Amino acid sequence: PPNDEDTQMLAEDLLQMGMAKVIRANPVVPVSEPVESGVLVVGGGVAGLEAARGASGLGHDVVLVEKEDELGGRTRGLRYQTPGRPPYDSLVPSTLPGLVSAVQDDPRIKVLTGSKVKATRGQPGQFSVEVETPSGVESFKTGAIVQATGARPYDATKLGHLGYGSSSNVITSYELEAMLSRGELGRPSDGQKPKRVIFIQCAGSRDKEHLPYCSSECCGVTLRQMAVIHKDHPGVETATVYKDMRTGGQLERFYQAVQTQPGSLFTRGEVSAVEGNGNLKVHLKESLLGDDVTLDADLVVLAVGMVPNSADGEAIRALHDARRRVEKGESETQKQDAQKLVDELQHHEGTEIHNLEYRQGPDLPVLRYGFPDSHFICFPYETRRTGIYAAGTLRAPMDGGQAAEDGWGAAMKAAQCIEEARHGEAVHPRSGDINVPDFFLQRCT
Repeated sequence: PPNDEDTQMLAEDLLQMGMAKVIRANPVVPVSEPVESGVLVVGGGVAGLEAARGASGLGHDVVLVEKEDELGGRTRGLRYQTPGRPPYDSLVPSTLPGLVSAVQDDPRIKVLTGSKVKATRGQPGQFSVEVETPSGVESFKTGAIVQATGARPYDATKLGHLGYGSSSNVITSYELEAMLSRGELGRPSDGQKPKRVIFIQCAGSRDKEHLPYCSSECCGVTLRQMAVIHKDHPGVETATVYKDMRTGGQLERFYQAVQTQPGSLFTRGEVSAVEGNGNLKVHLKESLLGDDVTLDADLVVLAVGMVPNSADGEAIRALHDARRRVEKGESETQKQDAQKLVDELQHHEGTEIHNLEYRQGPDLPVLRYGFPDSHFICFPYETRRTGIYAAGTLRAPMDGGQAAEDGWGAAMKAAQCIEEARHGEAVHPRSGDINVPDFFLQRCT
């Protein structure tokens, strides 16, 4: 409050700190060493491909590193995708082959498949990178990095109550995808075409025992797979058991179109158990069909969620804790034991992506569920490694359309980083941001 003793003290302190900052401030000068204009993109899925294309379009040379032998990520091999253009009510051919060709034909983009980052050193505008390729180690400098390493399916072996593992005819949506991509549809137990396929939504998602979050794309994937079955395998019945169907925006039109397909059923409910081996029984409770209902199925598909392909969060946290114990250990023995742990955790093989030679650890810090630390609304793409930006399903659960947009966003952030490093300015939104903020309070608060 005004005229209060504490208010006056606070004002004086703030003024003194401000004056101290002014006295010690130096004019902003560009860094003396050359700033690299290239961009490194790690991951060759939809987000990585779009990030590479976006950075190239902004005038930057790009190195795209993909650990697999082919580009495309999880969507490689898809024949159809959910509609992304009007009228939004039917399948469209996959646009991935065209995107891959555009990246491979771009003279500004160098593609390294079957490769992984061996070491990353330096700072924004001046990163030094070593990449292990099939033909040896390649070294180069780059200005900024986009990490688009995607996501992997949740471990379905943890879903025994839904029949996975006990019956070969209970499969994941990813396993069904591989089948449909080959133009096939058969029961793993005998190869026969199923008469009825039941999809179980949120298999392990929105569940405090498994993944507490919604993986965002599962409903759209199920709708697409149902539509493919009706298109390529007429006569096969499909049924979906859901907690909620989350079909945002224009995807709702696709949902309505699939509902009208003959042989389609949607019901809200909880799956209490899946029993049987050849012919399956799906037990429902609190469903729209009744409180205790059993559905027959020849094939059950679990719409499993996604887990980000990030560094091992537990290992990184253990490394930080061990380092603190080295610094603050009460006895020499405690410090030595902690140092041994540091040496063991320093390079936890199989979990590193960038292999950063930073004291803070070899990779990006991650949140509780493995997603890199960023603010989804105010500072998307930012991580706690300045100059390294997360994009796509590594950053947050999303579908292919969102991942494509995410790749472009991260590419623009990388370009901004390089320009600011060249001018000697701090990277937004860090200290030194010279832009005038325009606060959108309804969103920020």
